[in-house]
Amino acid sequence: MDRITTILCNYNHEKYLANAIKSIANQTYRDMDVFVIDDGSDHDPIEIIREADWKGLQVKYLRNEENEGKWSCLNKAIEMTSTRWYMIQDADDYAFPWKAESQLKCLKETNTSLNLAGYVPISVEEDHSIRDPGVIERVSRDEILRCANLSLRNPHVHHNYTGKYDLHNGASMFSRSFHELGFRFQPPGMGLRITRSEDSDYNLRATLQFGRTSWLTKTCYSYRLGSGHPEGTF
Repeated sequence: MDRITTILCNYNHEKYLANAIKSIANQTYRDMDVFVIDDGSDHDPIEIIREADWKGLQVKYLRNEENEGKWSCLNKAIEMTSTRWYMIQDADDYAFPWKAESQLKCLKETNTSLNLAGYVPISVEEDHSIRDPGVIERVSRDEILRCANLSLRNPHVHHNYTGKYDLHNGASMFSRSFHELGFRFQPPGMGLRITRSEDSDYNLRATLQFGRTSWLTKTCYSYRLGSGHPEGTF
């Protein structure tokens, strides 16, 4: 099986962290480990992490003394590990049990290196709940590239949402091969960064540069709106 490292990033989202951990621990795909990075939160969440039932998953923990930004956390985690595949998880969001298995299957079937999955948005007050995965639609690479180019010309349009497709940039899985080629998550203000969000920027640049992106329209993720993601954090 192909090993997946889930990178769980947290900044002052301790009230949601246990649920995010639960969603990772309940993945149907079991050849996984987890790298938790706390990005200088006001309170160290180590006790939440220690007390969680990880169901046998190996967990590595790193805490930044100061807030560095999600882009820095993701780059650090990749540099400090050696797995082939990476799955992103934010501390206030929830991955449905089939997410890792479904995304890896899509990546292998399409021979791609980056996959974005469908999601359900919820308000900051709502509880995450597992939703019907819906109908799976296979999107062609030509269509994905067309949407990426549309987004580049119109920054207000996400390349993964054009009125027909609704996928989440944070619900991604990608190959280590990008990192080995020198491709990185970029800090705010960096000349190569073309969107405000670390996730959107990485996914859009990777799609345009390498053309090896697949979209899984199956709903795999629950995204919390309004919980606070200021620039330079997440």
